[in-house]
Amino acid sequence: MRRYIPIALALSAALSLTACLSGARIPGMDISLPGSAAPKPVKGIKVAEIFGWHLRTAFLDSAGGSGPATAISTVRELGARWIGVPDNHTGQFSESYNYLDTVKDSVGGKIIRTLPTLHALSGGKPDFGAALYAYNGSGDRGPFIKMIIDRVQKPYTGIGLDMEESPYNKNAYPVTRADSAMASSGVLGDIIYNLSDRNEYAQFRALQIGLIYRIIITELEPEIAIGYSVSQPEIITTGEDVPGIKKGTKLTALEYHGVDWEFMFRKNVNWKGRRLRPLTRAMTGYLKGPRIPSDIVAWMREASFPILYNIQTFVPQLNQTEKLYTEKIEEILGLVNEGRGDGIAFVDFGPPFQKQVWGPEDDQIVGILIRLLKLYQVTIVA
Repeated sequence: MRRYIPIALALSAALSLTACLSGARIPGMDISLPGSAAPKPVKGIKVAEIFGWHLRTAFLDSAGGSGPATAISTVRELGARWIGVPDNHTGQFSESYNYLDTVKDSVGGKIIRTLPTLHALSGGKPDFGAALYAYNGSGDRGPFIKMIIDRVQKPYTGIGLDMEESPYNKNAYPVTRADSAMASSGVLGDIIYNLSDRNEYAQFRALQIGLIYRIIITELEPEIAIGYSVSQPEIITTGEDVPGIKKGTKLTALEYHGVDWEFMFRKNVNWKGRRLRPLTRAMTGYLKGPRIPSDIVAWMREASFPILYNIQTFVPQLNQTEKLYTEKIEEILGLVNEGRGDGIAFVDFGPPFQKQVWGPEDDQIVGILIRLLKLYQVTIVA
């Protein structure tokens, strides 16, 4: 999961922004925090759940092994019950220890199986057209989708999909024969796509990617389906974090991550006669910087689907962590829309690309979160 990549919301150019927004505002939260566009949180906030993408580390030892668990009591105090576990982990370290049993027995946790991107699952050679043509339902999934479904170990209550694709990079996402045939056949919504046109290519890829993710959700039948990472409709990337894209390239969010989020929540989506299940939550990526930009705040307040707010903001200097994370979590608590079913999420708090273990950063920042949840009398309603 590319934790360092800026967040992006992908909306199809064929859809107007107003079609994706509910128009509902968060009642009683119009007083902004100092220096922030986010509303000031009020006491008594209710959140749907707290989700940790890598929270399994709390149930392992400090080296990520089967010794004494590092942070079960912390997870219990936090109240988090959606515990992220990689899709292919059995949890079995030895005959005597399976950390998934500890997740269930110690905190009543619900296991959320986290999946890599489609690009990663394809071994870096995606052929979305071939995957969609080959899928004919549960009895005939085709090799790519079958491989994904077979990877996911039980037990699980939900799945978390890392949807940070980068289809703008055509070296990494080449147009295959099956893609070309699909684009010219009208099989996707009776529309012919010109894949040489930048906008049409982006819309085509987003529809392909969205269909495959929704097929995965349908096949796995989870109670909870989380998509990562979502935010405002437009983005300008420096190109530094997207391989194959020149620095300074301006991209729409649809191009950047290849996901049409409105489509991922839309009802009545079918492929080859099968009704496809939608996401149930969208999780934001890094909300970088000490304050959330006003355009992101505005979008978050108006979005029509439930959001899990990711409190990540990696801080190399731990002496700044207390202030920065206190401000960031207060912003997020002010944005929570109870009626929409919003919640809180995090990935992990160490440096990017470190081995995923529970470390001092996790202790410190989760401690800040616990303190603020108590201060604002936050309750979990799921």
